[in-house]
Amino acid sequence: MKKLKAFTVIELIMSLLISSVVIAIAFYAFLFLNKQFIRYNSRSGEINEYIIFKTAVENDLKNSEYLLDSTGLLVFKGTNNSDIIYQVSGDYIVRQNEFSIDTFKIANTGFIASYDPKSNNIINGLLFKPVLLGQDLEIKFDKPFSAEQLMKAERYNSE
Repeated sequence: MKKLKAFTVIELIMSLLISSVVIAIAFYAFLFLNKQFIRYNSRSGEINEYIIFKTAVENDLKNSEYLLDSTGLLVFKGTNNSDIIYQVSGDYIVRQNEFSIDTFKIANTGFIASYDPKSNNIINGLLFKPVLLGQDLEIKFDKPFSAEQLMKAERYNSE
């Protein structure tokens, strides 16, 4: 009788055991990397939203003639009577102009406006308090005025 060359039961069980350990390690590595990617993606999205918002506010400040505080709304008065209005809520900020409405999902504790000492409600600076990645921040935006811009703002205020 001729002897067949084959694997024994012990060899098969050992190969199954080794392959199951390798598969288990690969599975948990995949879960770990997937969780890290989701966390990175979430943090990246939050930071990108903040950067877009900050750029929009800086551009609006630069292009506006003056700022007004109108019952909880920030109004950026531009040339040609084009207004940009910011409405602040606890979880989001809405920016509205004549062409579009933008919503920024940024947790915040609001804006604190600093006023020009010579006028009633003309704003010359904003202190924005966002919550970014679980940390409270304070970002200051300043609006430099020319004498002409202040005179226009005073005329508008007196009307």
